[in-house]
Amino acid sequence: MKKIILFFILFLLLPPVYSPPSDFKAWAQRSGLFTVGKKEQVQIYAQNLIATASSYEIVYSKSAFYNLNDVSHLVQVYIPSNRINSVGQNEIKSTIATVNINGPVTSGQINFIVRSLSDGSENTATINLTSGLPVSLPEFGTIGLIMLVTISGTLYFIYKKKLFRNNF
Repeated sequence: MKKIILFFILFLLLPPVYSPPSDFKAWAQRSGLFTVGKKEQVQIYAQNLIATASSYEIVYSKSAFYNLNDVSHLVQVYIPSNRINSVGQNEIKSTIATVNINGPVTSGQINFIVRSLSDGSENTATINLTSGLPVSLPEFGTIGLIMLVTISGTLYFIYKKKLFRNNF
């Protein structure tokens, strides 16, 4: 009898491991390498799993590091519409967040906390951050390269006689 009582007391003192299922799912679409200085869009989704329509509010928290230094100030997040309204049963709706990284980031996260306005339950959609530098400078795209080659070729042929007059 003592073992049974001890068993019940033990389970009463332990924190609950089981959490009830949520009434909705939330997730984000974008993760991975972000280009420094380029605005990237992140799609945030909410799927309602109950019979009545629900609305959701989105807030975020961010953390970013470069060589173990906190550089969270380099990550800018803008959510023009932080609500997803009137999501019906099994319906999926989304909103867009714009993320801009203004410097190097070796690791980081943005947690989009999606909160149900009907019952206050929350789900978190997380995206991982790393940043990369642009492959080419934007001012030297294809048109800039063609202009550079054309101008340098024209100047070469104009000044060719003056440059090589004494050598031949």
